[in-house]
Amino acid sequence: MSNTFYMSTLSYQPHATTSHQTSLGAICRPTKCSYRLELQQKNAELQQLRAQLAERDGQIKELQEQLEHTKGVLRHREAMLFGSTSKPKISTPQDSKDQPTDFTDLGDDAFSSQHQKKRKRGGQKGHKGHGRKIPEHLPVLEQIHDVPPELAVCPKCGRPFSSSGLCEESTEITMEIQLKVIRHKRKRMFRTCDCPHVPTSVTAPPPVKAIPKCLYSHAFLAYMLSWKYGFQIPLTRIALMLAMEGLSVNVGTLSGIFQRLTEMLLPLYLLFQQELRSEERLHVDETSFRHFGSSASMAFTEVETTPRKLSWLWVFSGNNVTFFVVDPSRSSTVPQRTLGSDLTVTLITDNFSAYRKYLKSAIHVKHALCWAHFRRHFEDATVSFPQLAPWSAQWIGRIAELYHLNDQRLGAVSDQILFAQAQATLEEKIQYFHTTMEQECKNPQLHEKQFKILTSGMANWPKYTVFVQDHRIPMDNNQAERALRPGTLGRKNWYGVHADWSATLAAMMMTFIQTASKHKLNSTAYLRYVLDRFAVHAGKPCKLQELLPWNISKEEQEQYQMYTGGGPP
Repeated sequence: MSNTFYMSTLSYQPHATTSHQTSLGAICRPTKCSYRLELQQKNAELQQLRAQLAERDGQIKELQEQLEHTKGVLRHREAMLFGSTSKPKISTPQDSKDQPTDFTDLGDDAFSSQHQKKRKRGGQKGHKGHGRKIPEHLPVLEQIHDVPPELAVCPKCGRPFSSSGLCEESTEITMEIQLKVIRHKRKRMFRTCDCPHVPTSVTAPPPVKAIPKCLYSHAFLAYMLSWKYGFQIPLTRIALMLAMEGLSVNVGTLSGIFQRLTEMLLPLYLLFQQELRSEERLHVDETSFRHFGSSASMAFTEVETTPRKLSWLWVFSGNNVTFFVVDPSRSSTVPQRTLGSDLTVTLITDNFSAYRKYLKSAIHVKHALCWAHFRRHFEDATVSFPQLAPWSAQWIGRIAELYHLNDQRLGAVSDQILFAQAQATLEEKIQYFHTTMEQECKNPQLHEKQFKILTSGMANWPKYTVFVQDHRIPMDNNQAERALRPGTLGRKNWYGVHADWSATLAAMMMTFIQTASKHKLNSTAYLRYVLDRFAVHAGKPCKLQELLPWNISKEEQEQYQMYTGGGPP
């Protein structure tokens, strides 16, 4: 009993002596003590719970990253759907090109919006202007305004004023839309002899027309084509405009005429394509373009007769030719069919995969990537992840500096010494740009979006630096972007095309109009000239080389009042 009592007492005394611990150890074996077994079990459970907790923490972190990524994608999609059509303005020190800043020693704090306010466009306050410009080539119609009788006498005594022969002049510009009907009277003559096998009478031949018996003149059709495909006005709206001037035009009739013109002008369109393949540099881009089946209704109804089809409007813009293609595909087959693979040219594009695939077969084609699209990645990063705004602003400022240095280089092309200095400065900055990307990519704390943008830039770095070796290569693809804008307006205003021939005509007319404008020709006058020439040859494609805008003689340009010196179509 005493030993039992002594052992129970020891079990409640944590500071027992060594002799007591020895006797306890002799009796309470580690393998048989219930408390030790329970403690070991609890420790094992604790380790398991800690492992589960660590696993849950990893899952939570992964889910948070996915959530942040999804929110970023959502913000980007909302900006595309509901935001402004222009890209957001991100303040950088390079907003003013007149005062470039060396970005090598600038930190994130330097890229805040607290910099000098950008100069507004247009005339500045206090500028006296240049006066009114009255075109000298316009006809002048004089109108004489007499002094009213109540003002021609003295208001007190009533005596009349004497005429001085002097006058004050003021000028205004007016416009009148005048529709005319040309009635052709072809004279007939009768023979006065009795010669056999000779017609009894002869009649003056009718005026030559591209489409025989067409109700409308070539000038009228040229205006219709220019208004629709140059200024993107739908045919129904054009018909309303003409109705306001007293002319009722059937839209179906015009569509039928346009369809016949498509077949007739196709050889000239293919000649433009051949000329395109001789260009040294081409800007290429594409945008979505609505296309309906041939049986689709021209107007929307509650139930459409044909499902909507999405086509693509492609542009290939060179020095001489701006060529358009409407195709249901966005793949590399379009540039393959349009350009072929045996040409030597430099393509300026964005980083779309179709161009990369095309270049694998076109081994002699050099590829230059657009810096405006590279800059857009940083702008999109700010929209998707606002916390990256300082970082994006820093890189956008560096890109702006490269644009400024390239502009300085282009301005010094005629001076070899200045050009060499500008070239060396640009090469130094472009090398610093690449080195900075490499250093940032080594940062393990880099955001996923940051890492993706920088690694993409490094992977395509040779394509981004083509402009450094050849100053004739632009830094961006803005030429193609500008060429596509009329097509995007047409996509909205006409709401696409409703037949395959209509898609071909849209590409054809935009090719003719924009190429004529590129050579400073009035596109309406150019289309009229083309129709007249086809009419002379009875609709046959004769001497097509003479119809290219750069081959038209100055005499014919003056005859058709074709040369404008530039400006919109």
